[in-house]
Amino acid sequence: MENQRKQLLKMIEEGRISAEEAFKLLEAMEREEKEAKQKEEKAVEVSPFLDEKAFQKEEPPRERDLKKKVFSFLDQTVKKIKDTDLDFNFGTSYDVNQIFQHSDVEVRSLDLDIANGNVKIEPWSQNEVRIECSAKVYKVNSQEEAKKLFSQETIFSTEEGKIRFNVQNKGIKVKAHLFIPNVEYNEIILRTFNGPIVGKDLKIGNLKAKTANGSLSFENIRGEKGEFETVHGALSLQNISLNKCEGETINGAINLRGEARHVDLQTFNGSIEQYLIQPSQYVFLKSTAGSIKTFFAPGAFIDGSIRSNFGNLTCNLPNVHILEEKNEKIQKVLKFRSINSGDSITKIVAESRTGAIGLYEREV
Repeated sequence: MENQRKQLLKMIEEGRISAEEAFKLLEAMEREEKEAKQKEEKAVEVSPFLDEKAFQKEEPPRERDLKKKVFSFLDQTVKKIKDTDLDFNFGTSYDVNQIFQHSDVEVRSLDLDIANGNVKIEPWSQNEVRIECSAKVYKVNSQEEAKKLFSQETIFSTEEGKIRFNVQNKGIKVKAHLFIPNVEYNEIILRTFNGPIVGKDLKIGNLKAKTANGSLSFENIRGEKGEFETVHGALSLQNISLNKCEGETINGAINLRGEARHVDLQTFNGSIEQYLIQPSQYVFLKSTAGSIKTFFAPGAFIDGSIRSNFGNLTCNLPNVHILEEKNEKIQKVLKFRSINSGDSITKIVAESRTGAIGLYEREV
């Protein structure tokens, strides 16, 4: 096994295979080694009264979910093409422009769910909710039929302090621009299957944004918790201030600038770049086939553990004590802690299979 790993590294150095290809080969080798061990252990007798599942190591829920999404990614991509490439599948469309508006409202939560389309949300000074929609309606025979179908398939209400906007017909592609009262919201939920989501200048308790095929971009977000998830698309969080921030994508880069006490960012195929303007409490960063860079606020006290199979590890933080350093060809580990740490310590864990990891102090 060791010789095979060395051969893989040599092939990378010679440019015969990429780091990602090497990672896949390494995983296949590890599976074969594991199966061989299992065959050897079959001779060991196990009591029939014991549950075999009790001996299986359980993966953390988020890691298990991430792997599940990776293995189903190709199937989802094919499904997305069939379900949402409307111009290809459904032919011609009719354009419908409509404005939904409610005045003199008192709202504190929002739930938006669009099967196919783009979403943009921002506050304004008016005490009213306004949604400007530009839609393409497919599988209809006339402009009047398109208007009627769009009206029938759209739900818009502002009851009991909650804004609801829902378009679930995949034969309608919607561009929705929301203007909402500039107040603090308890919860904002934004979902779309096929399309990007953009938001700015929001004050919220909890914010959830999810799309299968599209980027997520948010700016000037203040609140308690933010959850951001996409399968195919980049994640950009600029000038945020949250207590807890979770971001996940399968195929795309993640960029975060701002402050959050708890940070959890994961991508399968993409880089992670993070700029923290204030010390955090806990930071977890993971990329399978991408690099990771984190810039900490000057003077922050750090307790860190970073590891990569093939990428280089860099810790350019001042006044740190190296607790453990491993620099093998197929595994690199670096553990460290700030000297004379204060009461507020940022714990960081960063992992990458094929990418480099770098930790730096942010310039003032």
